Amino acid sequence: MTYQCYSTTTVQRGFDDPVLQTQQCFRAVLTAMSRPGTVVTVPEPEILPGGLNSGTCAVLLTLADMDTPVWLDRPGEEVARYLRFHCGSPIVSEREPATFGVYVTGMRLTGLDSFFAGSAENPDRSATLIVQAEAIEEVGNIVLTGPGIRDRAGFGVSGVDERVWSLAAENREVFPLGVDLILTAGCRAVAVPRSVSVEVTSCM
Repeated sequence: MTYQCYSTTTVQRGFDDPVLQTQQCFRAVLTAMSRPGTVVTVPEPEILPGGLNSGTCAVLLTLADMDTPVWLDRPGEEVARYLRFHCGSPIVSEREPATFGVYVTGMRLTGLDSFFAGSAENPDRSATLIVQAEAIEEVGNIVLTGPGIRDRAGFGVSGVDERVWSLAAENREVFPLGVDLILTAGCRAVAVPRSVSVEVTSCM
């Protein structure tokens, strides 16, 4: 096996305190996934590679490793080098083998069915898609119902392709298979796992 080494002059630093901030981010992501629609705040990495916001970068620094291939909708050597250096993650050009898919530009979202949706034996091995947005608010017209939600949960998102909600609704129809969504904006994140139903209302 061949390893490539990169100097700190060519790869940006990740978390300033990797142990503490990784733990903080893991707890935040766990909260977001177990309480869909809850807006959480994740630690901010010290320096970001071009194209990734703080939330996306923090989630990948926390969850990605050498066994989790990453697909990027906007491939770039700076981001690829960053993820290989900090996480050991291979960057893949095809969606199907990816554990994480990253939509750097949330306005270019396309179908979810080309990502691995798990199998009957192992539905938990499906992909997680990170979609970058311009802003995420605690109040808005996106309404979720389902496991982990008491009655319903609402939040607002701007700067993403509106098709994400119809795609998320289609994704729910194949549960327990399907992909999980995490939307990020700055240091904020909100999860839309495959287990919930999604509705876009006129107001919330």
